[in-house]
Amino acid sequence: MKRPAGIVTASAAAFLFASALVNSASAKDKQVVWEGYATNTGSTTQCKGVGGTGMSDTHVSIFRPHIEGTDTPTYLSMMHLRAALTIENNDEGTVHQMHGNGSYKGYGVNSRAKGFNYWGGTYSLTITPATIGTGVSKVTITGTITKYFNTPGCNVTFKGVYVKRID
Repeated sequence: MKRPAGIVTASAAAFLFASALVNSASAKDKQVVWEGYATNTGSTTQCKGVGGTGMSDTHVSIFRPHIEGTDTPTYLSMMHLRAALTIENNDEGTVHQMHGNGSYKGYGVNSRAKGFNYWGGTYSLTITPATIGTGVSKVTITGTITKYFNTPGCNVTFKGVYVKRID
């Protein structure tokens, strides 16, 4: 079936407009991040059935600490094989860069590509070095995230190693 030229032109224009918006938003985000891997060192029995919570499961992970006054709160993201999770520090003012015990807002994408957000999770993290600045090249994170993937009682412990993103 041949499409009328007007539909093709409108589709192309919509694609170019959407691409410009995505590129514009990406270009404005210059916050420094560290990327690496996080490996699970344990999880509670309530995690049964939650993919990616098994012992030694390893995930690509990004750590986005709040450094400059214009930065977002600190985020920690984990990309699973079929899902993803990012947690946003609710307590930036008292638990800077998530180094310690605090609470988070979670944003997830389940294995069927449905996005969701949730509240009520906590974290207990040790971050080395204790304060991250733009000159730090390597970061390690160990600790526990509760209510993993919005699952009550599902607590995951992990260790992550991160290097500063080069761009």
